[in-house]
Amino acid sequence: MIRIKRFILILGSCLLVFLLLFFTHEFGHAILVLLKGGGISKIVVPPGYEVYPEFGKKEFLHLLQTGHFTTYWPDKYEPSNFEYGFIKFYGAGFTLSISFVSVVFLWVFKPKGIKKNIIMIFSFFVLDIFTYSLFPMIGLPSRLFIGGHFAEPVEGLMKMGLSKAFAFCSIMICVILIVILIFLFIKKYPSSKESILDN
Repeated sequence: MIRIKRFILILGSCLLVFLLLFFTHEFGHAILVLLKGGGISKIVVPPGYEVYPEFGKKEFLHLLQTGHFTTYWPDKYEPSNFEYGFIKFYGAGFTLSISFVSVVFLWVFKPKGIKKNIIMIFSFFVLDIFTYSLFPMIGLPSRLFIGGHFAEPVEGLMKMGLSKAFAFCSIMICVILIVILIFLFIKKYPSSKESILDN
């Protein structure tokens, strides 16, 4: 019974983290549009159901597809190629930023218990830009089994003026540095036998 409860807890936690990562990634795409005075007209979550503005409406039904945010620019506003590139990059770029901030928080404040576990989850959001950049380059969906076949972060940086090689290498260097910092933190400050629910 305990094993079943633990399995359900882990499965539920993974689903929650996936949805949180999805919303964070898609909101990252929308940030610049919102800052420019635009808005979000539709939100669709996997496997294809609308949650805004019509909750529960089926747009498509495909277990191997992710959802999306549909945005709109202000009237008469003409975005530049740089801005389009930023939008394309900053879905995974936003999760990369969250990961970086989380790693800095871990090293500066050295949280424990449930706080540490939550921040650790956010720190591993770096895997989002890793999969979105690498997997499509070798012919795989962005999340290995689901998602598109376009390296969004790389293509976004290319629209912003970087070469494909420089864009890809820059992303991978950032990923490697963050992952190293995460594992150095885990090694230096291993979890004690305290409950993960302890403060």
